[in-house]
Amino acid sequence: MTTLLKFQGFHSVPEVSLWEELGKRKLDAYKLSNSTIKLVGWYSPSRSVHVGARLSLRNDSFDGQSTTDGCTAAGVLYNTNTIDQFKNLDKREMLNEMGKSILDDITSGRATENPELLVRFILLSFADLKRHKYYYWFGFPAIVDNETTFETEANKVDSMKPLLNEFAIEQHECLEKFALNPDYPFFLCVMTSGSKSHIRPLRDWGKLTGIERECTYFGFVDPCPLETNPGWVLRNFLIYIRTIRLEAQERIVCLRKTARDSKMLVVHAVKKSTPSEAPRYSFVGWEPNANGKMGPRAIDLGSHLDPIRLADAACNLNLKLMTWRALPQLDLEMLAKTKCLLLGSGTLGCSVARTLIGWGVRNITFVDNGKVSYSNPVRQSLFTFEDCQNGGRPKAEAAASALKTIFPLINSQGIKLTIPMPGHFVSKESAVVRSETETLENLIKDHDAIFLLTDSRESRWLPTVFGALHNKIVINAALGFDGYLVMRHGHGIDNEEESSTRLGCYFCNDVVAPRNSTQDRTLDQQCTVTRPGLAPVAGALAVEMLVNLLHNELGNRAPSSSGNESADYSKLHALPHQIRGFFSTFTSVQIEGPAFEQCTACSRRVVSKVKDEGFPLLLQIFNDPGYLERIVGLDNLHNDTDIADFDVDWEED
Repeated sequence: MTTLLKFQGFHSVPEVSLWEELGKRKLDAYKLSNSTIKLVGWYSPSRSVHVGARLSLRNDSFDGQSTTDGCTAAGVLYNTNTIDQFKNLDKREMLNEMGKSILDDITSGRATENPELLVRFILLSFADLKRHKYYYWFGFPAIVDNETTFETEANKVDSMKPLLNEFAIEQHECLEKFALNPDYPFFLCVMTSGSKSHIRPLRDWGKLTGIERECTYFGFVDPCPLETNPGWVLRNFLIYIRTIRLEAQERIVCLRKTARDSKMLVVHAVKKSTPSEAPRYSFVGWEPNANGKMGPRAIDLGSHLDPIRLADAACNLNLKLMTWRALPQLDLEMLAKTKCLLLGSGTLGCSVARTLIGWGVRNITFVDNGKVSYSNPVRQSLFTFEDCQNGGRPKAEAAASALKTIFPLINSQGIKLTIPMPGHFVSKESAVVRSETETLENLIKDHDAIFLLTDSRESRWLPTVFGALHNKIVINAALGFDGYLVMRHGHGIDNEEESSTRLGCYFCNDVVAPRNSTQDRTLDQQCTVTRPGLAPVAGALAVEMLVNLLHNELGNRAPSSSGNESADYSKLHALPHQIRGFFSTFTSVQIEGPAFEQCTACSRRVVSKVKDEGFPLLLQIFNDPGYLERIVGLDNLHNDTDIADFDVDWEED
C-alpha cells in the first residue's frame, strides 16, 4: 500500500538585520527602482523536530556570497513602492516565472553543474520606512508534474528507514564523514562494496557505468527533522531525478544532522491520466502566514530598535526621500560632516541651529557670552523657563544642550566667549582679551562655515577679518525692526587678480570703521527690538544659502546669481549674494555688491596687516577705531569729501 508523499515546507526566518539593511538600501540606493534584487538564504539540517525546516536571511543576504552557515538558496527580492502595489502584484505569475526558470535549468543541464539552482525563493516586500514596518511574503517555487504522482509506503516504518540500517558497517564511514560537512546540497551516493563506497557530485552521473550506476542512490541535504516526511527541497529534486532515469521506484538518501539521524526514503512514481489540454507542469510554493492561511506577514521594527537609532533613521528619512525625486544631487554625507560655528546664540542663533539640524548638519558649535534671561524663551526656541532660573544658564551651553535633547547624536558644544570689538576699550595688559582673540581665531580655523548672528555691528568685525584671513565660508544675518539682511561674504584674500570679482562683506558699504554702538542708547535701542517673525525667516534663509553654496563646485568663490545670467548656479539652483527682506511690505530683493578695496574688514590692507602684526595691531584697533580708517585710507576719503563739499557754489533761488 502506498500513500501520497508529503513534504514539510520551508519556514522563513528573516533576521532583524535583513530589514534594517533593506531600509538603508531602499533610502540610499534603490529609492523608487522597481528592479528585482538578488538575495541569498541559508538552510541546514534541523536539530529538533520542534524547529522545522528553516531558511535564514540576514543583512549579508544582499551580498550574494556563500558562507559556512549551510546550503545556499538563491532568491529574488521584489521590493514594492506602495502597499497597494504589494497587494496587487500577480503572485501566481511571479511563482510561475521562477518555477519555469528552475524547470529550464533542469532540462538544460545547468542544474547538474550547479545543483543550488534547484532551491530558490521569492521575497515580496513593502518597506513602510516612516513607521519602521515591513510587509513581506516568501515563496519557495516547487514544480508539480501533472502526469506523475509521487507516493511512498503507507506504513511509516517502511516509508523512511534509518539510513545506516540500509548499508553494511564498512559503508558507514563515507556517510558519516559527509554528514559532518556536506560538500554538495544534492549528491550521488555510490555504495559499492566495502570501503569503495563514496559520495560524488551530480555532474559525475555521466561518468558512472555498469555496477556503479546500479549501486548509486540520489541524495540531498534534508532540512526537515520529521521522522515521516522529507523537506521541501526534495520536490524539485524528484523532477530532476526523473530527467536522469525513469525508475518506478527510487530510494532517496535524506541526509540530516548526522548519519545516524539520516533516512532512506522510498519513493514511487505513479503515472496518472490528465486531460490532453492540461499543462504538463504547474507551480506551487507561497508560504502560509502565522495563522496558517495564504497571506503575507509583517514585522514592526519600532519595538526592536534602540530609540536613538530610531531617531537617527527618522531624522534622515525626509532628507533621503528628497534624493529620490526632488533633489537627487543632494549630498547628505557632505552636509553631515560640515562643521558650523554660530557666533551668537540668541534669536537668530536658535533659528539657524534648528534649520541646520533639519538639513542633517551634525556638527554645531555655539559661541555667546550671555545668559538666558526670562525674556528669551518666548522668541529663542532652544531655551525654556528652567534655563532662566538661578541667574540663567550660559546661552551657548544651554543651546548646545537643547540640541542634544532634540537629537542625541548631534555633536554640539557651547563656548562662553566675549568677542573683542573696535571701540570697546581694552587694557594693554589684558591677557584675557588676547586669549579670547586666539580662541576665536582657532574656532574659525577649525570650522567650515561661520554664521555671524550677534547683536551688534562691531562684534562681527573680528570674525569677518578672520574669515577672510582663513578663506572660510561666512554667512551673515542681521535684523532691523521690520527688515532683515542675509548675505554671504566673498572668498578670502589670496589672489590679486581675483579681487575685482570678489563679493563684498558686511562692512564693504561702510566708509567709517565700526565703533561702540552701545554708548548713549535708550532701553529700546539697547535691546534687539524686532518683529518676532523676522528671525525664523532670516535664520532659515541663512542656512538655505549655506546649503546651496556647499553644493556649488566653486564654494565661496561662486559668483552671485542675482541678475547674472552667466553665473554658475548651485546644484540646488540660485545662489544670491544678499537678500534683503521687508516685513512692512512683505517683499524681498536680491542685491549684489562687490568687495570694497578700502573695506575696514575684508580688504587686503587690513587682512594682510592683521596676518603680519597679530594681536598688537588688533589691540590698537580695539582702542582706536580711527586707526582702522587710517590703515585703509578712509581718513583721506573723508577729507576729500569735506573739501568737495566746501568748494560747492551755493545759489539761492
